[in-house]
Amino acid sequence: MSGHKKHYAAIAGLVIGGLTGLSSGAIIYQDNFDGTAGTVAARTPDTETGLFGGSASAPWTSDSTTSANPDAIWQASGGTYSGTGTTDASISLFGTGADSNLITNAYLPFTPQAGNVYDLHLAIASSGTGASGNWLGLAFAQAGLSGHTSGGGSSALSNDATYGLIIDKGSGVVQSFAGLGTANGKISTSAGFLSQGTSSPTYHTFDILLDTTNTSWTVSWLVDGVQPAGGSPFTYTTNPTIGNVIFGTNKLTGVVSDFSLTTVPEPASLGLFALGALGILRRKTCSQRV
Repeated sequence: MSGHKKHYAAIAGLVIGGLTGLSSGAIIYQDNFDGTAGTVAARTPDTETGLFGGSASAPWTSDSTTSANPDAIWQASGGTYSGTGTTDASISLFGTGADSNLITNAYLPFTPQAGNVYDLHLAIASSGTGASGNWLGLAFAQAGLSGHTSGGGSSALSNDATYGLIIDKGSGVVQSFAGLGTANGKISTSAGFLSQGTSSPTYHTFDILLDTTNTSWTVSWLVDGVQPAGGSPFTYTTNPTIGNVIFGTNKLTGVVSDFSLTTVPEPASLGLFALGALGILRRKTCSQRV
């Protein structure tokens, strides 16, 4: 089964049965990072529709190149589109591993609306040479990124008022957190759970599913299209206040690709996705990257 078929089959398993009134699947943001050479900051995604809580015109925002800590940015030698037709964005130079100063994020505005299931998706290739405390991650976040200091240690995603954070550690560990920052831990795998590149990227896909169809919202996770132990839905007693979608690094180099934020299709359509009867939303299949 291809990466995307497994991905949608797993989503179908999470949401079929009890969910009604879902929107038909729609793209909110999508970016293959395939523009001309340049930094991620101030670029607009390949697609931004303005639907379901997104913006129709927002550029990527990331830590300033005038930061007091010049390593903690998307650097000129990395963190760039390396040319027309490329399909990734580097976070520093891949393969250099851990860097105590390399803390940087990129984010877009997003305010979830009730009555939808959202899928926040990113392909991540960690350099795999950092310590377990070094990672690349993906999350929903509060507006204003409370606690964020551009170029400073507190700008790590775990300090940026995030919800549903999932991280890919240099040791091959995957962890997720339903609560604010690193509260309400869910997924916590053993070391080596994911194969990691050292000299060239090894991609894995990460999905955060935010379900706003009920009074109490839930969040759940997929890794490489399947639900790992601990990835089952967590129900919020108080629904999170979300104003951004965000990815970034905490002291580990790597590469990202195939970013998207979509609504999950209604249950009847999900079954067809899982069977491969409908076309995939993204330009490339995950099997090309994993």
